[in-house]
Order: sequence, then structure tokens, then C-alpha cells
Amino acid sequence: MKIVSFLLSLLAAAGILYPSAACADLVIVQVAPMTGPVSTAARDINAAAGAYFEKINAGGGINGERLRLITRDDKYEPPLTMQQIRDAAAEDKPLALLYPFGTTHMVGVVKSGLLDQVRIPIIGARVGAVVKHPMLFRVRAQYRDEIERIVEQFSTMGYERIGLIYQNDGLGKEGLDATVDAMARRNKANNLVVKAAFPANTTDVKAAVAEVAKAKVQGIIMVTNTVAATAIVREVRQSDTTVQISAMSLVEGEKLQQALGDKLTRGIWISQIAPNPSNLGMPLVREARDLMQGYGPKDGKVNFSRLEGLLAAKVIVEGLKRAGPKPDREKLYKALQTVRGYDTGGVMVDYSDTAREGVRYVDMSIISTSGKVLQ
Repeated sequence: MKIVSFLLSLLAAAGILYPSAACADLVIVQVAPMTGPVSTAARDINAAAGAYFEKINAGGGINGERLRLITRDDKYEPPLTMQQIRDAAAEDKPLALLYPFGTTHMVGVVKSGLLDQVRIPIIGARVGAVVKHPMLFRVRAQYRDEIERIVEQFSTMGYERIGLIYQNDGLGKEGLDATVDAMARRNKANNLVVKAAFPANTTDVKAAVAEVAKAKVQGIIMVTNTVAATAIVREVRQSDTTVQISAMSLVEGEKLQQALGDKLTRGIWISQIAPNPSNLGMPLVREARDLMQGYGPKDGKVNFSRLEGLLAAKVIVEGLKRAGPKPDREKLYKALQTVRGYDTGGVMVDYSDTAREGVRYVDMSIISTSGKVLQ
């Protein structure tokens, strides 16, 4: 399949499949941290979306027009996110933006009025609920939904002393608020016995872990990324091998296990906003497997982040199909609002004139004794 795809790309470049006089590229831009602490997830999302667009192009594109994915690295730096989106709008002229990262980053973009100026639909984003804009079409559950599921797990299993470790930024503060609210709704506010922050975009977690350790907690909720979570787990396990550790989907279980090994990671809970990559009973997973083997990176792997990328890419393609020939940003924006009850392969997507949540899928996974992430 990779050879076929390569030949098709050569033919297309020569104008044999897609005559330049008859069509133009449908440009999608991803402004995301291709380097930095969350770069692995950003690159995986990019790889899956790019592979899906390549597959669509190999089948003739959309109304004879080819999809082109352009990537801009913001290094997970809020000012650079703003600049890259501004530059993309002026230079690349995209129909849509794909999966930006960072609550603080996108709060700044929204408050600046930039999205109101450029009016580019954004499909998918790793941002918190505080980021609200009509142009943002989410394809993953909110962070609050994930925290709710984690707290429910602790509550159901009878844990009474919970500690929260969170990065001190927009993401972390949203996780803090969500945890406090989830505990209060269950009349268990007193069960959250300690809340410890550490500097965002660092692995300076020793003080936060020490604060939680003093409280002799039974369970820990981490609100952070994979890199910082790795440091937290390593530090926690030096003094406590029994405390139950949990994390949001921002933490990649496979990468955590690779960094720390089976002994330190077994039993960690992670909320997930996509189906388990090993669940071949889910059509979306089977599609992702075939896509990665045919058009994806050499490793051909499917993971949670790549499923996110595929989901977002499918929504973009569906929106462009509904927008009709020669789409522009406004046509795509209006078309996306008509995407209701869209089955991507076991995960439903629902928007409307006012609703932008799209997907509410949340499940729990656990890192097994063999190092696999199971649901």
C-alpha cells in the first residue's frame, strides 16, 4: 500500500491524476508542539491525520481537490502559538486548523480576537473547557469529563484519602477545579486531603510529591503531561509502592511504561478519550490499523493519540464533503454545524448551530503487569 500511495503521489505531482488547472489544494494547517514536552502526542496526531488525507487523495480527493497538511511548530510556547496561527492565516491560507495544544495558549488566541479576525474553523484541540469560541469544534471529551470518570473510579472502589498533583497553569487549574467539584457532588469534599502544584512545563515535582506523601494518601490524581508524569511516578514510587496513581489521557501510558518499566507503572489508571487501540471489535480501530499500515509511519502502530488524529481528520473530510465544491472557510464552518449523529466507526460526533462538544467518549484504562494499556 505504501508503494501504491507513493506512485499515486508522483502521478498527482505530475498533474496526471489532479490537473492543476481544474483544482487547488484544500489546505489544512496544524499549529502544535512538534518539539517540546508534549511533542510525541502532537506528532502522532499529525501522522494519523496526514495518513488519512493521503488515503483520501489516493482515492481522488474531495470533489477532485487534494488535501494538503502543513505543519507549524509552536514549541508549546503561547506567544509562538499566536504568531504561528497568524502567519498560517496570512501565508498558508488554510480552510481549517487541526489540533492545537495548550489551554493557556488558546485562551490567549481567543482573547486576542485573532480567531474573530481570521475565522478559520479549528477541528480538535487539547485544551480545557475555558477555551470557548464558535470556531472551535471539539473531537474529544472535556478534561472535566475525564476527571469526573477518575473520581468516580476512586469513589466506587472506596478510596477515602486522595491527593492531587497538578501543573500550575490553565490546564492544571482546570483539573483542580474539576476535582474539587467532582468530590463535592459526591459529598466527599473532605476526601481530597491535599492539592499540590508544580511549575508548568518542568519536571520540578519533588516538592509537590513530598507534600502529597506527608498526607499519607491512598490515591493520587495527576493533571499534567507524559514527561512530568514520568517524573512524578518515579518520585512517588521511591517511598510508596502501594498508592494508587491515576492520570488523564494527556499522559501516554505506553510512553510512561517505556520510560519507567513494568514495576513502577503497573496498575496506573489512565482515563481515555478514544477506544483502546487493541480493540479490533471497534471499526475505528480497524480502520486506523489499516491506515497506519498502508499510509502511516514505518512503525505502522496505532495508539490513542493516533486515534485522536484519525477522528479529527475524518470530521474535517466529512465537513468538506458537506461544504460542496470549491469550499471556503465560511462554507466549512456552516457545514460542520450540520454534522450530527456522524458515526466515525463506533465513536459518534454531534454538533449543531450552538453545540461544539462533538464527542463525549470517556473510558478508563490500566497499565497491566505486562506493560500493556488495557481497557
